[in-house]
Amino acid sequence: MNWRVILKAPVFTQNEVDEYTGEDPDDRFDKYLADLNRFGNKLPMAFQSKDGNARAKFRFTQDRQGKPFWDLNIFEIIKDERGQGKGRVYLKEFVEDIRDVEKQLNEFNNQGHLEIIATQTFGESTGFWEKMIKEGIIQGHDLF
Repeated sequence: MNWRVILKAPVFTQNEVDEYTGEDPDDRFDKYLADLNRFGNKLPMAFQSKDGNARAKFRFTQDRQGKPFWDLNIFEIIKDERGQGKGRVYLKEFVEDIRDVEKQLNEFNNQGHLEIIATQTFGESTGFWEKMIKEGIIQGHDLF
């Protein structure tokens, strides 16, 4: 690829992207999940809770040894609902959603349930993730 092709590539502002997708960002969420289309195909599976107050993004990936797993790299509850003990309920809902996707994929590859690892977690949320691991909702987490 020639550097001139990159130099001449179109640049879009967030407003132009919003116009293109036809959706306005939801300002009840922080910047990472305000717009479910923000990351495009890089994070293809975005979920929103039934009540619309939580969102998560998963991607199918592999560890260094080539073992596949679900990377839960963004999980967020709207600002007004945080700290009320609702994280477990929303996380369970999203795990059910990803298991439904997995069930469809297993018709083709028969891998069974893959581990769900919360990645890029922040230090202040360690207690929450450790509880979710202990309860068997997810299988691991790592700090950002």
